[in-house]
Amino acid sequence: TLSTTEMAAASSCISGVSGVAGVISTNATLYSMGPPAYSGSTKTLDYQVAAPHYKEDGTEFLGEYHLLVRNDVARCLYGLVGSNFNARIDVTAANGTPQSATTSMARVGDWYKFSATGFTFSAPTIKAALEEVTSSGGSSSETVASPVLATPAPAAVTPKPVAFQPSVGVPVAITTPPAAGLAANLGLSASKNAVNVLIKAPETPKQRIAGYTISLNGPNGLKRVLTVEVKKSGAVRATSFKQLKPGRYSIEISGRSAAGKALGSWKSPSIKVG
Repeated sequence: TLSTTEMAAASSCISGVSGVAGVISTNATLYSMGPPAYSGSTKTLDYQVAAPHYKEDGTEFLGEYHLLVRNDVARCLYGLVGSNFNARIDVTAANGTPQSATTSMARVGDWYKFSATGFTFSAPTIKAALEEVTSSGGSSSETVASPVLATPAPAAVTPKPVAFQPSVGVPVAITTPPAAGLAANLGLSASKNAVNVLIKAPETPKQRIAGYTISLNGPNGLKRVLTVEVKKSGAVRATSFKQLKPGRYSIEISGRSAAGKALGSWKSPSIKVG
C-alpha cells in the first residue's frame, strides 16, 4: 500500500479508483517512489529500479520485475476502447540503450500481467505497453499477445570487480559514485536497524585523505555524525549507524586533508531501514 506522498504524482486513472489498482514486485534494492508513471511520448508505464551490478561473490545480480494492472485502470491509462491489443515490455539501461531480458505478457482474469527477468543493474527502467490493434473486420474477443522472449541486446564484456559491500544487510545501489579524489570505492548496506558504510580512501600521495566526516540524516530531522581517521592511502574504513528506527535515511560523506582542507563531499540515494 502506497502512502499519500507516494501517490501525489500518480495518474488519476490510478489515484481515482477504489480497491487495488495494481501490484508490483521486484528484487531490486531501490525503486521509483509511487506507482509506475505513464509516458505520453512512448505510451508506456515506466518504472525505474536499481541495485548493485554484482553480488558479494562477484557474479552478476540479475533483476526481476512483475507488474499486475487491473483491466479498467489499464484501459484508462492507455486510452483503450477496442478489444484487441498487443502487449510488450522493454528494459532500458540508464544510458538509454536496450537491455537483454526475458519478458512475458498475459491476461490473467481481470488483470494484465507484465514480467521481465534476467536483466542486469545498476539502474534500468522497465517500460510496459498495451497497444490497440485496429481491425478491419468485425468485433472479436479481447486478446493479448502470447508470452515471448525478448531479443537479447549485444552484451558488453566488462571485467568483474571484486564486490565491495558491507557483509551485513541489503546492499544499496550507488548509481552515481563519489569523485575518485574523495573515495576509491564505497559500499553501503541497510539492515533491520542499521546503515553500514565502507570507504576505501584513494591513493593520492599529493593530497592524501586524512579523514572523513560521515553524516546520517533521517526522519524528523534526525542527524548523527561520525568522524573516522585514515592512517594511509588505500586504507578501507568501516563504520555503522545502529539502533535506527524504520524509515528513510541518507548518508553524506566529506573528506579532509591533513591540513584540514575540505576535499569534496558526496550524498547517497535514499536508504530504507526496517
